[in-house]
Amino acid sequence: MERCSVGGCNEAAAFEVLLYDRYSDGVVFSEPDFTCPYLCEGHQIENEANAHGERKPRGLVSYPFTNQEGAQGFTKYRSLVHA
Repeated sequence: MERCSVGGCNEAAAFEVLLYDRYSDGVVFSEPDFTCPYLCEGHQIENEANAHGERKPRGLVSYPFTNQEGAQGFTKYRSLVHA
């Protein structure tokens, strides 16, 4: 079981974090965010609530936990919780 990547958090991860972008030629970039690969539900909510920027391809979004290297595009989440 993966744990949330936020420092000091011991919660189980609910999401895998992906960096997502779509280039002008239509190529899609979707790779794991190595700066914060996993988030628990609470930190995912906080991450989105405190995001600033344009959540669109080739945009730039600043997040409190993810995309700490400032890549263009935005964060997407893949659920690790299966019903």
